[in-house]
Amino acid sequence: MKKKWIPLQRLVTYIVMCIFLMVFAVLLYFNQREYSYLIDEQGEATLHLLSENTEENLESFLTNVQTATLFYGDYIEKMNYANDNDLTNIQGYSMEVAERLQRDIN
Repeated sequence: MKKKWIPLQRLVTYIVMCIFLMVFAVLLYFNQREYSYLIDEQGEATLHLLSENTEENLESFLTNVQTATLFYGDYIEKMNYANDNDLTNIQGYSMEVAERLQRDIN
């Protein structure tokens, strides 16, 4: 029985190709893993900054609304509109404030 031999040049080529493919696969794996880590880290940092910014904007907005409400209530109390049975004075003042705000917005 005659054994079939692989030529030495072809054997060396196969070995070199296998080593090259394994090194390429390992490098690809670590590169992908590093990018995944960077994406996760960057995404977490971005979400943290967005969360802080939203929280600051919301706090500022609510503080402005609270201040406006306090001024509005103080004016109604100062003018003694709260004790009136007729609420037309409060309605008139509210309409005047709303019209001024609408003019400022437009």
